[in-house]
Parts: sequence; structure tokens; C-alpha cells
Amino acid sequence: VANVGVEVPLEAYSEESDPHDHEHGDGHDHDHDHDHGDDEHWIEDLEREAKGKGDVADLATRGRSFELAAAPAAGKITVIDFWAEWCEPCHAIDRMLRALAAKHPNLAVRRVEIVDLESPAAVDHLKGVTGLPVVWIVDENGKRLETLVATDARAVHERLEEHLKKQ
Repeated sequence: VANVGVEVPLEAYSEESDPHDHEHGDGHDHDHDHDHGDDEHWIEDLEREAKGKGDVADLATRGRSFELAAAPAAGKITVIDFWAEWCEPCHAIDRMLRALAAKHPNLAVRRVEIVDLESPAAVDHLKGVTGLPVVWIVDENGKRLETLVATDARAVHERLEEHLKKQ
């Protein structure tokens, strides 16, 4: 199991705080905007290559929990994507995953909406996690291969492409 990323605390997205005015844990304050334009372009390229919708489904919404055994799609690499509406990186990951699933018939995406870290899905499946996004990569037999915490679309894409090549 591998963890990749820099954790973004949930407080960073609260209504009272400015998402660009908080410490990132790397020793300095970020009070400037980051340029994500490059991210946007490569995701748009993936979306243009996508054919159809792919195997994408909501596993749990509104913070509800789910049965772990029901999550993996038999015979496919399955991504379990823990996301939240307020999580900006989650939206980029969602777009990328939808495009990748449309491109690869051997990939399934199962989405789990997290309302907050006290919601049942988070309590049951994200113990110790203090930020989103969280992505699990599960093999075709239902074994979790990786857990990516506070990750981004590029890191998830890179790890998935590697696993899809092995299949």
C-alpha cells in the first residue's frame, strides 16, 4: 500500500477560511493562486479521447457508508474515489477518472461522497485521514493495491496507467 500526496486539511475548505490563505505544511504560507491551467489541458485531452461513459457509478452519496465487499467490479481494476463537493482537487480527479474509464473497459470507478470526516463513510473507511481527496486502487480480484491520500489527478492517472498496463 502506497500513500502519495500532500494532505489538504478539511479546515482549508471551510466557509470561514480563504482556500488560498493557509499553511500547506511545507514551512511557508501560500497566499497566491496556483496555476492549474496545465492540469486542465491534459484532462481535456483525455476527455476528447474518451468514447462513451465507461463504468462509473456512485457507491455511496451524502456521506453514507457502504459494504466494502460490494465495491470492486469483478474482473476489473476498480478505483474507489472518496470525494466531496467542496474539494476542488476532487473535481479534477473525477473528470480524469470518468475519461479514463471511458477509454479503458477494464477500469471501473466507484464514487463515495464524503460530507465531512464525521460522516459514516469517512468513519468506517477513512480512519486517520484528515483531508481529501482519497483514492483506493483495487485489483481485479478485489485486493486493494494502493491508497492515495490528499492526491491529485496526475498522480492518480500515473498510478492507474501503471496498473492497467499490467492487467
